[in-house]
Amino acid sequence: MQVTRRFIQTIELLLAVLTTSALLCIIYHQSFGQRSFPYDQYYLRQGELPIDATDSMVNLDAAWFHREYHIPQPTFSYRSEYVKNLDECTILSEDVAAIGYTPPCISKNALLDSLSNGGRIGLNAPYHSKGCEMWWYEARELCSVWAKYSKVIFVGDDVLGDVFAGMMALIRKDKLDGAVRRWRYNSKKNKDCTCEREFIDHNLCQSVVIRNIKDITDYDPILVKCMPKVKLQMHYLPRYPVDPVEFNRFVMTAAEDIQHDRRPIAIIYGHGHGSMFDIGATASWISTLRDMVQNIIPYDGLVHELFVTPGATGPQVSGVNTLQLGLKASHLFEIAMRSWGREENVDVLGTWNATVQTTFSADGLRSGLRVNLLKAMMIANWLDLVNPGSD
Repeated sequence: MQVTRRFIQTIELLLAVLTTSALLCIIYHQSFGQRSFPYDQYYLRQGELPIDATDSMVNLDAAWFHREYHIPQPTFSYRSEYVKNLDECTILSEDVAAIGYTPPCISKNALLDSLSNGGRIGLNAPYHSKGCEMWWYEARELCSVWAKYSKVIFVGDDVLGDVFAGMMALIRKDKLDGAVRRWRYNSKKNKDCTCEREFIDHNLCQSVVIRNIKDITDYDPILVKCMPKVKLQMHYLPRYPVDPVEFNRFVMTAAEDIQHDRRPIAIIYGHGHGSMFDIGATASWISTLRDMVQNIIPYDGLVHELFVTPGATGPQVSGVNTLQLGLKASHLFEIAMRSWGREENVDVLGTWNATVQTTFSADGLRSGLRVNLLKAMMIANWLDLVNPGSD
């Protein structure tokens, strides 16, 4: 009996020693040891976070984390993100851009330089940036980017209007007809305004392409996965001098609620074809809009501006228009506008390299779905990096 009692005491002593040693090891590793970051767990948690429509702060942001630690985005298919009508419009993110090979850009200057100087390895191949990479946002992450701003205003011509529509397709997770308003269809012919054709055939589809965020929130609220309280609008001012009616609408949009919402404003300019690539006319066009904005905004430093070049023109530009609107003219226009932007402190996103090796556009005005998704994602990256303080 006494031997058994001693044996039990010995076992209890050994268990106590082992427990104490384990606790000491845990304390040591937590205090002094190198702690690894549970990436997989983090990614799942941040993907499930709800986004409050009244709050512009998102604590766990995938793009911010990867940029902060210079981690490339994983190369995986966003098939799960864009599941709606995938069988009828089989364009995936990897068809648009090659992402996941180098670290994402961590500053807006590095981003603009990398995106403007990137290109394609082969005709209609996925786009590659030159240097750091942009981030490919999911719809939920796009909302956290927009929530930094009280309004994001697109102002310009048809080329930029299609980019705006491409951004609507991204937020609706629907590439088949996410850029059009099916509830506006007035004839059977509109049923063909899907996928690539909704951008390429302007005569058929222009009347049903989305031009205002209210087109979604008022008529198609179910498809809005997450929508911060931000105004996204497209204003058509394709020529210089500007049309007074559209100019007045632009002024009213820029001035609306500026006293109550202190978040910054972002203005995306797009111009070129309407001025026949006249650099002076485009510069004057932007200056006119900038002067107006500066006069109506009662505070400084809260307006971020980006000029998006129209890109390369296509083979249908020929004859007498070749010198003014041909491939060389569009390239020289972009080079000049990037130089002008540096002098005038306006960010410029060059898209000539991103569009020159594509057959989606015959004249440079109709660029197709893949090009417009690409440009929309480029602008989203700029919006994220130009205003990082709101994270």
